[in-house]
Amino acid sequence: MTIGFVFLLFSSLNPLFSTIYGSISGRVTDEDGKSIVVGSKASEFINLEGIGIKIEEGTFSGAVQVRIEEEKNGNLLAPVPEGYQRLKSVNVDFSGMTPAKPFKLSIPSNIGGQNDQIFVAKELFTFGQRKLMIVESASLKDGRIEVNSPPFPGLLSAGTYTFLFTTTPLGFLSFSVAQLGLAYFAWEFAYLSDYSSVQKIHVRSPEQRNNS
Repeated sequence: MTIGFVFLLFSSLNPLFSTIYGSISGRVTDEDGKSIVVGSKASEFINLEGIGIKIEEGTFSGAVQVRIEEEKNGNLLAPVPEGYQRLKSVNVDFSGMTPAKPFKLSIPSNIGGQNDQIFVAKELFTFGQRKLMIVESASLKDGRIEVNSPPFPGLLSAGTYTFLFTTTPLGFLSFSVAQLGLAYFAWEFAYLSDYSSVQKIHVRSPEQRNNS
């Protein structure tokens, strides 16, 4: 079957999957419902865990197997700072390929109507420590929590991303990147300067600490 169109056969054989999880662009490859093969066209997929991914047209030049699944091994996750709640951690695998455009993740909502304090952080292991690098905000859309992009660079690579919720007021620290290949630390969070090509980066931190 041709890659890049709606996989009608899978949907027809699995009407319950189609009803619950909506449209599928690409070709599902695993019985566990967590992997899909996509091409150069726009693709959208929600796996059997309810984790979703949206990929823009031109993100990949050819066929790529994409796998999304919840990361449940706490030993592979950074500690969550005080005042934050981990909603879900998602492992994204592009089979060694690098996306040319940002992609969007989404998860089922379980926090009611509070949608102005949700952030997405990439899990890092740097200088022997597991840290969180906040790379995006997220909000409620059609009953799901979905990544917002722009204004931030977006999700740019494979890895593990954690959806965080907080009621703590947040501020911004903005500074110029001196050079690539550096790791910056701001309280509980970290930032790798080679994550994005932009020269101005933002590290989110509680407002009350900005003046400390």
